[in-house]
Amino acid sequence: MTSLSLAKKIRRIAGNTIFSVLFTKRTTGEKRKMVCRLGVTKGVSGKGQHYDPIKYDLLTVFDVQKGEFRNICLDTLESFKAKGKEYAIRQGN
Repeated sequence: MTSLSLAKKIRRIAGNTIFSVLFTKRTTGEKRKMVCRLGVTKGVSGKGQHYDPIKYDLLTVFDVQKGEFRNICLDTLESFKAKGKEYAIRQGN
């Protein structure tokens, strides 16, 4: 599954609800569980990002625990849970 199709699937399933993800951080190699949300506009200036996150296999979300925007590394995403259902991601198909 490509990063773009995976990002679209997460957006379609999670919508504007809070969901969790489990992925491996690229910088340190450690596993990270994040509770996040899509569609948050608080603190957005309207200028946009200086790059396209999907070109780097990233999905920008709002980390509800830290109260800041973060990126999920889609190529190391293991699973996500939304609306009470867990979805396992198979990489390298």
